[in-house]
Amino acid sequence: MDINRILPNIIKDDNNCWNWTKSCNSAGYGQIMEKKKYWLTHRYSYNIKYGDLGDKDIVRHLCHNTKCCNPEHLVKGSHKDNYNDSLDIHRAASLKRRHTWIVEGKVYGTCRDVVKQTDLSSNSVIRFTKNGVFDYESY
Repeated sequence: MDINRILPNIIKDDNNCWNWTKSCNSAGYGQIMEKKKYWLTHRYSYNIKYGDLGDKDIVRHLCHNTKCCNPEHLVKGSHKDNYNDSLDIHRAASLKRRHTWIVEGKVYGTCRDVVKQTDLSSNSVIRFTKNGVFDYESY
């Protein structure tokens, strides 16, 4: 293993990420072949700097950039650590997917909130809501 296999194939960005410019897998992680074995570039880079990893060891990107292979941005951890690193990102994505419910001009975050705070059933709320607004005339 040699870091010079990686360095010619990266572009450094403003965050000092080493962005892999060659082949990537379907998840967006850089990949390289070494002795007839495919490596993810971040694992390859981590191995060079910090030592061998077990097959089940997880290498986390502190920069949350899948193409980054800067060893300074990489730490070993668990799947749970990796998820918790991105918890704010997961929450934001969940909130973005969620739409709001508007009943009598009041905004609710979930259908469950509407049901708890009004006399409406969840079936009614879902059935008579159009574009996020409850339509009393249809009810």
